[in-house]
This record gives sequence, structure tokens and C-alpha cells, in this order.
Amino acid sequence: MKKIIILLVTFFTLFNHNAFSLDWEQDTIKDEFKGSSFDYIASKFVKPNASLKFPYMFMKARMVRLCENLNDIIIIDFKMNPNLINGKLDTDLISHHTIDIKLDGKFYKYNGEIETDSPLFIIKKGYIDRILNSKEFVIQFQHHAGTRHYTFDLSSMPKECKK
Repeated sequence: MKKIIILLVTFFTLFNHNAFSLDWEQDTIKDEFKGSSFDYIASKFVKPNASLKFPYMFMKARMVRLCENLNDIIIIDFKMNPNLINGKLDTDLISHHTIDIKLDGKFYKYNGEIETDSPLFIIKKGYIDRILNSKEFVIQFQHHAGTRHYTFDLSSMPKECKK
């Protein structure tokens, strides 16, 4: 009986640890052509607060931090082109957006950008520290198919990249 209890406690400890560690992953992307690589920390993909209509009903997003410039940039990586509206397009086909963000229950407006036909929304310097020092990060986007928000639990996010 003691062995069964010990095995169950060990199993649940491992299960809880693995479930917790699945919230964030650390990995490396290698560019074999250029001979370069970079490390990143990424959340799991999350669904918006309500599903979007066709063809965006499978929309998901994740938050990504690059390890090279750990506090310089945050990327919201969508599973598909998010088709955002109400941005200001510049000559380089980059659309600049003012978005609503909620950090630990407080509301802010932030600026970000996305290249035409890209799934990557980028938030640059100036806002990053406030976001990274929060426990919960909620970001709202105006998609062509509707306004939705995505919630990221930052309480388990690694503060440093493993080397």
C-alpha cells in the first residue's frame, strides 16, 4: 500500500510539473542557410475569448519573447493571418495599430505593428517591462471578423532563457 501511495504521489507531482511547464516552452530556431540561430520563449497557443466566423474559426495566438533582446520585443504569433483592421499602413506595407491591453486588471493603450500578410504582431521597446512585470496579459485585436482578446498567464513565464 505504501508503494502505491508513493507511486501515486510521484505520478501526480510529475503530472502537475509537466502540466505547469507546458504553459511556456524554450527553443531554438536555426537558419541553416545563413548559419545562424536564435532562442525564444513562447507561451502555449490560446484561443480568443470567443471564436471568430469562417475562415477564422480556428484562430489562436501565442506570446513570444526573443532571447537575444529579451526585453526589447514581444511578438504575438497567430496561427494564421489575423486580418486586423483599423491600422495605418505605411509605405513599407507595415500596418501600425493602437491596441487595448489589460495588465493585472489595469487598462492601457499600446502601439504595435504587423506586416501585410504576416501572422506576427510586434510590440517594441517602451512597453515591454510593464508587460513582463505583470502576472496576466490580455491583448485585444480588431479582426476583420470581430473584436477579440487573448489572455496569457505570465506568472509561470521563465524570466531568463536557458543557455
